[in-house]
Amino acid sequence: MPGPHYWHSATLLPSGQVLIAGGYDDAGSTTNAELYNPATKSWTMTGGMNDPRGASTATLLTNGQVLAAGGFFSQLGYPFGILASAELYNPATGAWTKTGSMANARSGHTATLLPNGQVLVAGGNGDAGTLTNCELYDPSTGTWSATGGMNVPRAFHVATLLPNGLALAAGGDTNNPSTSELYDPATRTWTITTNPMITNCFLSTATLLPNGQVLVAGGYRSNVPGAISNAELFDPATQTWTASATPLNMARGEHTAILLPDGLVLVAGGYSNSEYVGAVSSAETYNPATGIWTLTNQMSSPRGDFTATTLTNGDVLVAGGYADLGTFLAATELYGPNSTTLNLNGTMLEPSGAFQLGFAAFPHSVNTLLSSTSLAQPPPDWAQLGAPGELSPGLFFFTDTEATNYPARYYRVRSP
Repeated sequence: MPGPHYWHSATLLPSGQVLIAGGYDDAGSTTNAELYNPATKSWTMTGGMNDPRGASTATLLTNGQVLAAGGFFSQLGYPFGILASAELYNPATGAWTKTGSMANARSGHTATLLPNGQVLVAGGNGDAGTLTNCELYDPSTGTWSATGGMNVPRAFHVATLLPNGLALAAGGDTNNPSTSELYDPATRTWTITTNPMITNCFLSTATLLPNGQVLVAGGYRSNVPGAISNAELFDPATQTWTASATPLNMARGEHTAILLPDGLVLVAGGYSNSEYVGAVSSAETYNPATGIWTLTNQMSSPRGDFTATTLTNGDVLVAGGYADLGTFLAATELYGPNSTTLNLNGTMLEPSGAFQLGFAAFPHSVNTLLSSTSLAQPPPDWAQLGAPGELSPGLFFFTDTEATNYPARYYRVRSP
């Protein structure tokens, strides 16, 4: 990117471009905003925000504009503060304009786009402590109105719109972080769920799965040092929480989680120790069918407090973040089916007729070799041959002993 960002926001625009806005750099909170163009894989500056803000929320409205609300303000030479202001980004003009301010300044809050087009902002840290109050933003009027407050004060919690139209809020850095509750837009009220979470957590991730359940993973426990590896599922039908079949392979907080086009959930990065300490580059995927987490190729840079956005071609754009020792990142990278092309080199082994392939990839990465007798066959239908061996860091090989059974044989590498 043109400049570093962490604790920023990332929004996929209707054009397919990604808007990165605000956050922090080495001078404090920033107004800078940039656009990523997947067609050219390039970044350009766009209009700056009116207020420098970090840890704000960004919501794509039904009219195509982006609402940024609240967050922290902190710059060298200026006092620290929490914002009540909000502003709108217009992709057609590339400009930000101020809109109505919230009644309460807040950071560490959540913003959820409701089915009626309004935005529900919930909780966060305010000037007087952690909040229970919530507000609704109406894009048609540009104004905020109070709505029912949560039963438990929450900050750095997770919020998810469920298929039934209710909004789930769970966890948070509060005195009762194991609780979860549901917001009903029809009655504008919150109700504690029948069952609490298994693990208290904050700065976790929440992902809505295709089956309607919500996967909450990682984060930190209140008053307990270090990140956690716990992962659990919320079932809206029964309002119960159950642990995933396996925990995360690595404890992590302030990471990212995103649903991939194939139905797996990609979790990447974060801090393994505590906030801003122990940034990791590892990544793993969750399979809803088995409940199992599997390590996948790691990022090239360890990072926490970054963003991950699924592009229209299925790739995931990772942008910015913070690494240990005060490193503010402008680096970006891509994960997914369109992000990498591997060169496969093969040799026929005599006298057995087996075919041995070699390729280069990230050291110690997790790969699967696939085969087909036709290039026209969709990749998901290719046969799995197995995992290649690693001759030396980053150099892999696989011996196909069945190659002599086919007049033609094509190969692909899938990660994971």
